[in-house]
Amino acid sequence: MRIRRENIKKQLVIIGIIVLIIYVGLSGCEGYDPIAQNDRQKIVGTWRAELGNMTLMTLTFTHDVPPGGDLKINGFYDGTWGIDTDGHIDIVGWTNETNYNYFNYHYKFSIDYNTLIFEDLGTYIDGKLITNIITVYTRQ
Repeated sequence: MRIRRENIKKQLVIIGIIVLIIYVGLSGCEGYDPIAQNDRQKIVGTWRAELGNMTLMTLTFTHDVPPGGDLKINGFYDGTWGIDTDGHIDIVGWTNETNYNYFNYHYKFSIDYNTLIFEDLGTYIDGKLITNIITVYTRQ
């Protein structure tokens, strides 16, 4: 009877060590998000929103460097972008050296990755929703 208890204790210690090794090994993986990384690669390029024959806005995403990269809006408006792990894209557009606009969108791609849909998550001022706009862009 005594031999069995000692064997069980040894087995429990071994299992505990294995669980600890697995836990420590996987704990460093929390910062990697393969979906966001894949989407960052797919968003790089030029996208255009149109209404009939009129171009509403052109976005050019460059430099796929996590979490995002550089951005040109309508060819002249400098900014940066980044994709977070919640399926949102953050865009900061600089109006001059000290002023900027911040936008946060939920984004979706079409199945063929040639359409990009931005849903404005809303701008709140004094607790009131100011905007909640959906914009559709096509790859150029």
